[in-house]
Amino acid sequence: MGFNTASVWLKVSVVCLALATLVFVIGFATVSWMSYGGAYGSSDYGLWRHSGCDRSRCWSYKISGYWLDVQGWEVLAMVIGFLIFALKFDDVHAAYGVGWSMGLAIAGAILAFIAGVFLVIELKK
Repeated sequence: MGFNTASVWLKVSVVCLALATLVFVIGFATVSWMSYGGAYGSSDYGLWRHSGCDRSRCWSYKISGYWLDVQGWEVLAMVIGFLIFALKFDDVHAAYGVGWSMGLAIAGAILAFIAGVFLVIELKK
């Protein structure tokens, strides 16, 4: 009993889950969750880093939660932060748009959902 004898639903689900994992990790690791490009420069916000350039210089710095880390709440804060990042970012930085990193993370979540649906179909068979 191997992969060749598995049903089509199971094979598609495994492929979707592998792609979802890859795309999700790339999306979370990259810096372009929110992007801005204007006449005076560009800027990208990620979950871990903020970088940008203006006419005279470029910068990049780590986004940290020092006080959350001291209190031991960093893991909980990251989960909550991932969930509300896009909802609140527009309120503060209206000129920014959704970047490709967030798109990859969303695509990974959708692929994982599709894999789950295919697994349910396989189990009901």
